[in-house]
Amino acid sequence: QHFRKVTGRSFSVYLNEVRIREAQKLIVAGQRNITEVALDTGYNSLDHFIRQFKAVYGITPKQYQQNCSSSHVHAGAREPGKA
Repeated sequence: QHFRKVTGRSFSVYLNEVRIREAQKLIVAGQRNITEVALDTGYNSLDHFIRQFKAVYGITPKQYQQNCSSSHVHAGAREPGKA
């Protein structure tokens, strides 16, 4: 509860935001495939990673990767934790 008082969110929500933000950076860097990104950011389930990523960015990690490769940066992406 102390964490929630200080940050305004639960630790699990905060941790997910950190992981998804790091995953986004790894996808933009283009050095890893989606499965490697999921594993490298602490997700043991690819399906869970995809659902969490889509909840934040509105598209799947693969779609985000394709957007990045075609335009280098996905202009419509929002930062995790921001409305």
